[in-house]
Amino acid sequence: MADEKAVKRCGKCKEVKSVSEFSRARLRSDGLQYQCKKCNKAYRTENRERCNAVVTDWYRRTGWEQRLQRLYGVPIGWYAQRLAEQGGGCAICGAAPAAKKRLMVDHDRTCCPRDAKSNDPTCGRCVRGLLCSPCNVSLGHLERWDWRAKAQQYIALANKSKESTR
Repeated sequence: MADEKAVKRCGKCKEVKSVSEFSRARLRSDGLQYQCKKCNKAYRTENRERCNAVVTDWYRRTGWEQRLQRLYGVPIGWYAQRLAEQGGGCAICGAAPAAKKRLMVDHDRTCCPRDAKSNDPTCGRCVRGLLCSPCNVSLGHLERWDWRAKAQQYIALANKSKESTR
């Protein structure tokens, strides 16, 4: 972080302030916002609806696809292309996504195993398609061999129990 003794002039109120009174901005040459935190907060308070709309619109357009790119190694625009290739619905059952909902990205969990809480990206070759939530969950269970065996054992025991009560 910048030296606490360093100062900067606020682009809004024009006061010279300590750099600790400015938020970080990675893309700016000095690494700091052009206006101080106090002026920035005042602006955001006065223009709350406009600021929220801008952020929401930006996230709607790019944030989600950038997240897909980071997590799954797919290019921007991949989701729309894959959805069209799949006929507009789930790759397994064909169900179209509900209004304002998206299908889930299915990837081969054995390709590059990772911690469930991790946000580390996959290699990109793991991605198989887009699935609705029920199909994605079901496929996840099927891919776990121990679960499949236990489920088959459960069904067999339940059927046996049902037959013995007749």
